[in-house]
Amino acid sequence: MPAPPAFLKACLARILELPFVEEVDFTPLGKSRGALPAGEASPTWKAAPYGEMTLVTPAETVTFLVEVQSSHLSRAGVEGVLARLGLLHPQSAMAGTTLPAPSKGVRQNPWILLAPHVGRGIGTLLDRHQLNFMDPAGNCRLQIGQQYLARVEGRAPVATGPRARGPGAAGYQVAHALLARPTALSGPATGVARLAGVSSSTVSSALNRLIKEGFLHKVSNGRAITHFPELLDHWTEGYRHVLRPHLLLDRYRSPGPDLMDLDRCLHVPSTGLGKRALGGSAAAFQLTRFYRGEETVVHIEGSAPEWARHLKLVRDDLGPVLFLKVPGPAAWLGPTPKTVSVFLIYAELLAQPGARRQEAAAELRRAFPVEFHDAPAAL
Repeated sequence: MPAPPAFLKACLARILELPFVEEVDFTPLGKSRGALPAGEASPTWKAAPYGEMTLVTPAETVTFLVEVQSSHLSRAGVEGVLARLGLLHPQSAMAGTTLPAPSKGVRQNPWILLAPHVGRGIGTLLDRHQLNFMDPAGNCRLQIGQQYLARVEGRAPVATGPRARGPGAAGYQVAHALLARPTALSGPATGVARLAGVSSSTVSSALNRLIKEGFLHKVSNGRAITHFPELLDHWTEGYRHVLRPHLLLDRYRSPGPDLMDLDRCLHVPSTGLGKRALGGSAAAFQLTRFYRGEETVVHIEGSAPEWARHLKLVRDDLGPVLFLKVPGPAAWLGPTPKTVSVFLIYAELLAQPGARRQEAAAELRRAFPVEFHDAPAAL
């Protein structure tokens, strides 16, 4: 198994420094991740843990499921983690109330998030949703039963030297291609390049970087994804901060007020304009019938003005109709011909804050458990 992130050891050392912790034992789950300890149940569990961490205290021994987040923790990214772990409770987040207690007789493994740095605002958000966390500086929330609670905030990040330059738009296109077609990792770089819409040399550099950062590892027949949720978070954060501004073409509005009419008009035949498909909440609604936001995201080939004329749309800087390019041909690998890939839909949902968007993203995961690696482990 590949080496764990460099900050992981520091996080474990900080946990051991807490006055009520006597021993810490961390076990990465590797290829067996996804199985819960014998006799344990976690009704809200929706993601395979990175590992298990057992803490020995004077009162009891507790096993935590460990989530590792290597990239920068933004609010949208944390809300995505909370949604994936089944811990996103919009009402309690707004009111600051206590989350519902587990059903009697059901033992649950608590989660703990380990990250390079947890700022004050992010720590407050995690605390509000009762997600334990620790970073190398000692910022933390760690609760064990009703007897022990550690809460530290405001410590500066631990210096790790000059910050490396990010992978750039092309690197995130490669990450999306791997999520959409993981089997491409066992083939030549040219196959990934075709899916990502980038050059083979760019793919080689991106794959080496992903291996170095722990998202991929080498196997006998090529490469494999090390920890799917972490690569998914890497993709969603990269889409939000780097790729989406690069893909956005323009905004328009429909002459009519009914967004559903626009959804239907996107299904009319077009000649010579290229492919188009719905993204974001419009696509998620087509697939789950759960939530339809006010914006309509349309991923297109070709010219945005030509598509606007075809659909009789009017340009508007604040318009609810957004035309975006696609991050490579892998985007067209959607569950239906009129929706883009579920990973592109998911990233667009999480690109902007909002409880309903987070809920829609969680609902999309529930609708496609195999694609998101959320299916229960085989017995």
